[in-house]
Amino acid sequence: MLKNKHAYALLLIFIAGFCLIAIKGLGTAQPGDENVYYYMGKMVWEGKVPYKDFFYAHPPLHIYLMALAYGIFGFNIVILKFIPLASTLVSAFFVFKIAKEKFGNSEAVISSLLFLSSYSLLFNSVFSFGIEVAAMFLISGFYFLWNKNNYIASGILFGLAGITRLLALIPILVIFAAISCQAEKSSSGFRRHFSSFSCLLMALS
Repeated sequence: MLKNKHAYALLLIFIAGFCLIAIKGLGTAQPGDENVYYYMGKMVWEGKVPYKDFFYAHPPLHIYLMALAYGIFGFNIVILKFIPLASTLVSAFFVFKIAKEKFGNSEAVISSLLFLSSYSLLFNSVFSFGIEVAAMFLISGFYFLWNKNNYIASGILFGLAGITRLLALIPILVIFAAISCQAEKSSSGFRRHFSSFSCLLMALS
């Protein structure tokens, strides 16, 4: 069995290796939808409103993050691409923590390695599609639910995932269904979870 310090050391090695591969794409502009999102972020910072002043097919949080980055740093392709990269690394950390606290150090190392070595994750980690941000909120929300039984924090994070990408609502609804099917003693937790999720979703969407 791996000791705690060895497990964390391996996680840092995996993250460093991931960054060495992904960092090559930080300063390189690529064709694709992300460039449209950058421009939409610029428009939002200048006072335009999504859905009213321009068409946007997704929930708004991703565009507002682009707008905040544009407002602070101007058009900086490295900063804009660093948002999905940082989100991916946070997701990897919570994947590690979920497995570590529920199963053990070895399982945590294997889980984080499988997560970070995924081709799709490597490819998309420097493309600002919003999926990486939604995944970060979704995975961290699951951690607070499953590992910490913190229904309110989990509901808030699930709400943030839902107003980032609609695809996040599919696993969230599955989780809600699973919780609602548990014993009667979980009903109060489900109400707190669903209420915090719903309130945030309605307030910020």
